[in-house]
Amino acid sequence: MKRSIFTIFMTLIVANIFAQFNLTGKVVDNLGNPVVGANIAIENTFAGMATDASGKFQFRNLKSGDYQIKVSFIGFEMIQQTVKLAADVSLEINLKPSEILTDEVMVTATRAGEKTPMAYTTIEKEDLQQHNSGQDIPYLLSQIPSLITTSDAGAGVGYTGLRIRGTDPSRINVTINGIPFNDAESHLVYWVDMPDFASSVENVQVQRGVGTSTNGAGAFGATINFQTMGINKKPYVDLNNSYGSFNTSKNSITAGSGLLDDIFTLDVRLSKVHSDGYIDRAFSNLNSFFVSGGFYFKNQLLKINVFSGHEITYQAWDGMPKASLDTNRTYNPYTYNNQIDNYTQTNYQLIYSNQINRALTFNLALHYTKGYGYYEQLATGQNLSDYKLNNVIIGGDTIRQTDLISQKWLNNDFYGTTFSLQYHQKNIDLTFGGAANQYNGLHYGNVVWAQYINFAQKDFEWYNGTGKKSDYNAFAKLNLQVLKNLNLYADMQYRGINFDITGTDENNRDIAQTHQYSFFNPKLGAFLDINRQQNLFFSWAVAHREPTRDNLTDADIGKRPTYESLNDFELGYNLKTMAASVNINIFYMDYNNQLVETGAINDVGNAVMANVPASYRAGIEMSLNIHFNDMFFWSENITFSRNKIKNFTEFVPDTSVSGGQRSFYRGQTDISFSPTVILNSHFVFKPFHAFEIFWDAKHVNREYVDNTSSVDRSIDPYLVNNLGFSLNLKSKYFKESQFQFLINNVLNEKYVTNAWVYSYFDGGVRQTQDGYFPQAMRNFMVSWVLKF
Repeated sequence: MKRSIFTIFMTLIVANIFAQFNLTGKVVDNLGNPVVGANIAIENTFAGMATDASGKFQFRNLKSGDYQIKVSFIGFEMIQQTVKLAADVSLEINLKPSEILTDEVMVTATRAGEKTPMAYTTIEKEDLQQHNSGQDIPYLLSQIPSLITTSDAGAGVGYTGLRIRGTDPSRINVTINGIPFNDAESHLVYWVDMPDFASSVENVQVQRGVGTSTNGAGAFGATINFQTMGINKKPYVDLNNSYGSFNTSKNSITAGSGLLDDIFTLDVRLSKVHSDGYIDRAFSNLNSFFVSGGFYFKNQLLKINVFSGHEITYQAWDGMPKASLDTNRTYNPYTYNNQIDNYTQTNYQLIYSNQINRALTFNLALHYTKGYGYYEQLATGQNLSDYKLNNVIIGGDTIRQTDLISQKWLNNDFYGTTFSLQYHQKNIDLTFGGAANQYNGLHYGNVVWAQYINFAQKDFEWYNGTGKKSDYNAFAKLNLQVLKNLNLYADMQYRGINFDITGTDENNRDIAQTHQYSFFNPKLGAFLDINRQQNLFFSWAVAHREPTRDNLTDADIGKRPTYESLNDFELGYNLKTMAASVNINIFYMDYNNQLVETGAINDVGNAVMANVPASYRAGIEMSLNIHFNDMFFWSENITFSRNKIKNFTEFVPDTSVSGGQRSFYRGQTDISFSPTVILNSHFVFKPFHAFEIFWDAKHVNREYVDNTSSVDRSIDPYLVNNLGFSLNLKSKYFKESQFQFLINNVLNEKYVTNAWVYSYFDGGVRQTQDGYFPQAMRNFMVSWVLKF
């Protein structure tokens, strides 16, 4: 009898351990209508899905236990519900219409959705804040697949940059709340102009490849889309302070009024960031603010954002000779005290959203950006004639050269509008959108001091040029569910550009020119749900990109580059289980007339970019996320790629030959700054609820500095590890207190992330000038966040 009871008891235990149940349900609105496309997620797992055309969802083969279910959809209040699973459970979840329209409607027109056939990663505010101790945004995104970062000063503060799939920053489209943010002339985003912007970000989506249609500069390799802070219904105050190596510090305060009279909110952030830099004298003094006021109604939203950054940084953008890396890793060739970059950029956004009915939403935004500043340089032994200065006669001697101090100024205005109309009904998502923008830029240079010369006026202007650029686009996107498990995607964009350049450049060359471009960018794809856990997608997208201002002005007349075009093919597979997720993406990016550095020079000997007829990037991105239990989490992604110019000819300056340069046919070569392997690993150990230890690792394979595949002109592979400790406490006196201690480059790796090289022949012998950018050795950062 005892044996029988024991056997029954053990059988029940085993049955309970291995029992698997189904959780099904239907999501309806307050009228009982099915809500199609509602997001269903099981918290602390990777399980999630969208409701089908009948509003239904189903999770299969779940173990017994308690599950926290989160249900959300635009226009409805989010629901969190605990489900006790000891048998099959079927739910009917009633979503209540939101009393106010929420901020996420501002970015949906330019973002990829759950069934958009594109490769993308979305990072929420909580994950951004985990590493937000003062470093610039590229470093907060560094764990994204195929992304690498660099810092001129070596410490992640000041002039920083990123590349995605080897694509340089001028080919990465950046929007903030769907509003274009790239500089219209250079196509760059200068992260130094927006210090601590991450503290005002609600979430960010990074699309790899061409991605979906968006506003602004052409997405020619990736898109980064920010949504700024959303509504906080309760008042709050956050204090964020950090300090670490190289006298690096961040001090910021963020406060919000909460929802006043159920209508209005006001949020404010003030930040100050400083770093002496790892490189000698490469300091950064950065200040910024963010102010957001919003009027929230049931079906309408009106929001005003004003954010500004002011930076003073000591120049470190020349790097150091490769020969100095082993003898003086912090060497900076600049010694003049005021060799600085001084720039202010202020952005104004007025955003209006109207949910006309459950199916139709309209968005309109007006924006204006003002940029103003200069960089100052001391130059020795300069020809007076190069600066339009007369020779100086002293005691019968004619002085033709001088030391001088110059300032190169940029004064620009960028303004325009963006709009979208979104229709969502059962199996159809349809979006019409577009933008019209105008850029006016003034470039000029002043000599503020010169040896032997007394200026009659305060400054002497030696060059002056303008840039006027109109950019407009219209797009239509359709995501159509044609079968229960099959969605078809179509995205058509037309973009037009008018670009007028006048005046002279710093070499006193006449750079006047006018260009017009018209681009049609189609995108097609399909998304297949294999089952509730697996899906497959394929897409083909076309992109075009016009040359930058420098591409056009540096080239000689008759040799100016043309636009680039790209065919991007993406094939992706996703698997999600309760404990793990797997993402595999295969890409082939086929370029026509890609602009690359060939070594060619213009009539004054400056390097220029040139079109190469055929080149490509092909690779596979793989991501694995495992939630072992409440104590262990591991995330890893790796990219293998092949990045080639099919037929490359190198040009090397040589004044002793006809034409002033030699040419060398190199055949198929590697595209510069495109490593074949990029690996990221993020491991979290949480021994108890309030404390966690995390270990981040990044490996980047060899990068070639030019397009010749020369190991002598390359960046060595590197593996960098960062270790962090975080403690979160709660009390009746404050909402949350977070202490964090970071050890960056914990294994003291000597590594370089960026470089430039210039070759020339002198007396028949090839010479090289170069600049390499070493990154900081082991360094520390401690931060304290206090929330009320």
